[in-house]
Amino acid sequence: MTAITVVTRRTDVRRYTSTAGLLVFVAALGYLVLMPLYRLQAKALAHGGAGYRAAFDAPNFGRTLRYTIGLAVGSLLIALVLGTLLAWAASRLPRRLSFLRVLPIMPIVVPAIANVIGWAFLFSPRPGYLNALLRKLPWWSHLTQGPVDVYTMPWIIILTGFGLTSFVYLFVSAGFANISAEHIEAAQVAGSSSWGVFFKVILPLLRPTLTYGGGVALLLGLGQFTGPLLLGTNSGIDVITTNMYRAMSDYPAQYGTAAALGSPLLVFGIAVVILQKVIMGDQRRFVTHGGKAFRAQGRPSKLGALGIFAYSTIATILPLGSLLFVSLSKFWTAEITPSRWNLDNFREIFDTSTITDGTLTNSGTINSVGISKFTDVTITNTGTIQALSGVLNIDPFVPGIALTNSGFIIANGGEVDLINEPVTNTGHENPPGCHPGDSLMQRLSQRRAERNPPRL
Repeated sequence: MTAITVVTRRTDVRRYTSTAGLLVFVAALGYLVLMPLYRLQAKALAHGGAGYRAAFDAPNFGRTLRYTIGLAVGSLLIALVLGTLLAWAASRLPRRLSFLRVLPIMPIVVPAIANVIGWAFLFSPRPGYLNALLRKLPWWSHLTQGPVDVYTMPWIIILTGFGLTSFVYLFVSAGFANISAEHIEAAQVAGSSSWGVFFKVILPLLRPTLTYGGGVALLLGLGQFTGPLLLGTNSGIDVITTNMYRAMSDYPAQYGTAAALGSPLLVFGIAVVILQKVIMGDQRRFVTHGGKAFRAQGRPSKLGALGIFAYSTIATILPLGSLLFVSLSKFWTAEITPSRWNLDNFREIFDTSTITDGTLTNSGTINSVGISKFTDVTITNTGTIQALSGVLNIDPFVPGIALTNSGFIIANGGEVDLINEPVTNTGHENPPGCHPGDSLMQRLSQRRAERNPPRL
């Protein structure tokens, strides 16, 4: 046996071992993604499809579906326009201001619930900080509340669009980096203006990026939960995800109904993935390999820096600032009075062991697991790449509340009784008004009654 033969066999063994390991990884990942969907459908189809009948025969299901689609489409349009303009502005930043490219990503970092509550503090009809400021203007001085009502559908769409803009910005920025500057220079030599180059050269080459980024933003818009729940509940604005939440919280818990309600989102998500493939077609048409990387035509623009800073101020700084003002105040009022600020609310948080011991630990654990999902894996086998891509494409259009429903079912081997199952061995004292034998839903109901103040 020659040395060449030994080396060849070792290479084959390594290749087969690597391929087998990747197949096991894809199979395990597919199980984690597809098994919850299977259990959800099994629960929805149980008892002759009782879950589907209860979900689709509801009197307000048509209105809920319209609100869901309206929220997704409206926020998508806002995100596509703002995300593309921000990416274009970021490409024209002066070198000394290049650090501003990170600012449009900040809404992804801010927790959705913090962002939504921050906007409620700003634009609540009566005590909202910005509403109180707007009422000082001459044309709104006669109003006692408003002029903006954050608890309406248009504002829920706008705020959701601000959040989805960051995702589109990331996709479009990456698309700009893949465009060869030679194409832009050729268009300029041919006499095309800056706007002509943007609309006739750059945008067509960005079609795969806009298609995929827009699809992801659309699916995220369909699965929005925090904004509609916190801002739309008191106004009767329901979307599919909030109805799923209520079906799981009702007495008795309607898991089949919640699973059936998630099916339209699942079907729509699969349709979006297929539509992405049809729109993009042969992606080799958009490959622009050249000797020069992308460079925006014209001189660097300080106006782009101003646009990025304005977006970051509106989408991130304002809601976080309102949270800070309220956290330093004993009561939430329309007036900002720094002389009355104190740290009592922070002291109460750190004096409560259930928050510092349990909540922070759980949040850190969950974030660690989530970060591991983005670990880089080098894969060279085309078939494995396509299989892995197909599995991962399923994940974005599965609402988080649907996976929570499935998790309850899988973890308990079928049905879980949130109503009657007592909570034991929590490691903490019982909250006021709760007793050792109370179930999880009984405790949630008690805390909801104590912490749900009337809308201001």
